[in-house]
Amino acid sequence: DVSTVHVCHTVRARALAGLLPLRTRIHHRVCRFWESRLYPRFPYLIAISAKVREELRALGRHGGMATVLHGVGSEFTPAADRGAVRKKLADWFSIPADEPWFLFVGGEFLVKGLDRVLEFLAAARGVKPWLWVLGNDHLAHWKQEAERRGVADRVRWPEFLADTASFYQACDLLLLPSRYDAFGLPALEAMACGCPVLVSDQAGVAELVEHGKEGWVVPGNAPVASWLPPISALLTDRARWEECSGHAVRKAVAHTWEQAQQALTAVGL
Repeated sequence: DVSTVHVCHTVRARALAGLLPLRTRIHHRVCRFWESRLYPRFPYLIAISAKVREELRALGRHGGMATVLHGVGSEFTPAADRGAVRKKLADWFSIPADEPWFLFVGGEFLVKGLDRVLEFLAAARGVKPWLWVLGNDHLAHWKQEAERRGVADRVRWPEFLADTASFYQACDLLLLPSRYDAFGLPALEAMACGCPVLVSDQAGVAELVEHGKEGWVVPGNAPVASWLPPISALLTDRARWEECSGHAVRKAVAHTWEQAQQALTAVGL
């Protein structure tokens, strides 16, 4: 009687038209077929973000819906000694611990906007961060792309590790400029660890980021040069970074998986 909607494939396919491989386009076509037939039959739908809820409304679903956001696990907390975590990672991957560190986490790198992150790294003036990329999506291609843009020496590719919390704790900023993202859990996990975020307005998690407070929400099609002023201000003002970090943690602790379960219970599930 109830279905949780994690992504609206009909809208996702439109948003990413021309960007996806054939296999994914076929997958979307199959999902769109079942969405059109099954969603109207469910008495109740749970959307994982306001973004998904609005997409369902745009497709003609009215009533019988609630929004229950994703949560974060208890392992995602600020480090007791952030400096020690940074030193450990710096030693492992041979990078300076006292320079800015950015973080990108996810799969489907093109959809999540890794090309735009690399573009920013190449174009940034006055800010020369290191970038950690956690994930695995045709790494050979993306390493070549980093090389082509002249930033390969400042990018590290640890792929997915069991201890992702350490990267969230150690980094200065998470970048998630998604072209489409029904939610964007890495941003919430980063916030829980005290890492400010820059997210696209095309990500559902953007509803949890107050622009200039926990981080920044940027238009999905904004030129990457527009990211530089807020990022520069964050990295050159330690008190400002600490303030954003604190806001991020306080926002995230209100969205645990336990609280998500309570929200489901509140709607009678």
